[in-house]
Amino acid sequence: MPTVNNPPALIAQATAAWCFAAVEQMVRAYYGLGPATQYEIARRNTAALATVDPQVQERWELAQVLDQSANINELGGANPNSNIVKLVSSQWNAFDHTTTGGHFVDGLTADIARREIDNNRVFVIGTHIHYYLVYGYTVNGKDLELHILDPWPAGQGGTRTRIGLREFLEMPARVAIIFG
Repeated sequence: MPTVNNPPALIAQATAAWCFAAVEQMVRAYYGLGPATQYEIARRNTAALATVDPQVQERWELAQVLDQSANINELGGANPNSNIVKLVSSQWNAFDHTTTGGHFVDGLTADIARREIDNNRVFVIGTHIHYYLVYGYTVNGKDLELHILDPWPAGQGGTRTRIGLREFLEMPARVAIIFG
């Protein structure tokens, strides 16, 4: 059962939409990148998404105008009256591989997964609805069982601890992001 040395601690996602932010926090902790709150990560990603998605752009601009006209401060994500905070707290986003120095793997294989873990590198897997951090594996017959940190459900962290590579590869809209 190979695992990376000193895997990061599991971090639960702070909202139902923020698995990407919790996983980014775990990646940041493991690779010694500067810390960021889940709100900071989600806000950065929402602002970036607003530059390419017209629907998010419209909601983003409206939230900014409403907060400015009412002189409402986000208070670092702590102000529930802020329209920006409300939007950011509910906005689903993708994992930001650029900020963390990662890159997509086209066609994750058992060899790639083993190489990353054997070289002491965690990596991220995800789908269009959820992200996980992979920190180890077990060979299970012809399948590789990935050891994962699952930030769901909000406030608790982790409903799954393992996922078969075959199962993952059968999921729709899947991605793998490595950092080496």
